Amino acid sequence: MLKKNLFTIGIMLATQFMAAKADVDPNFHIYLCFGQSNMEGNAQWEQVDNEVDTRFQMLATTNFDSPKRTMGTWYTANCPIVSPMGKLGPTDYFGRTMVAAMPTNVKIDVVAVAMGVPVGTKVQLFDLRGMPVYSSISDGTTVTIPLHSRSIHVLKVGSEVIKL
Repeated sequence: MLKKNLFTIGIMLATQFMAAKADVDPNFHIYLCFGQSNMEGNAQWEQVDNEVDTRFQMLATTNFDSPKRTMGTWYTANCPIVSPMGKLGPTDYFGRTMVAAMPTNVKIDVVAVAMGVPVGTKVQLFDLRGMPVYSSISDGTTVTIPLHSRSIHVLKVGSEVIKL
């Protein structure tokens, strides 16, 4: 028992010296937004939706041509947030509502990953135990959909950008 306790204490001390240290900014809030096609957004935005407080930021989780965005870079959270094909979605007004409710020195930052899948896709597509999962599209084509590996990749890019 003593050896086990000493080993545990040794591991705890070693990890304290090996761990990366970073200052925590209590005014920098990051929210991870995962979902399916509804998270990507399907409502057309209007002129009023173009007015975004600069404290509401998004991490581009894919490259965009229009508007021009690079994966792993922070931007003011103008529509579309999730992908170039996306529209106005829940992440947009979640972030806007949070900014409005917070003191003016607080930034709200979102990392949004959403994947639209064919209608009728089985829930097993999102089960980590079955990865990789194959989905049969209506025309009989079978494709690999690496949903979780894409999400993990985006989180790794995001953690490098924000130095987690």
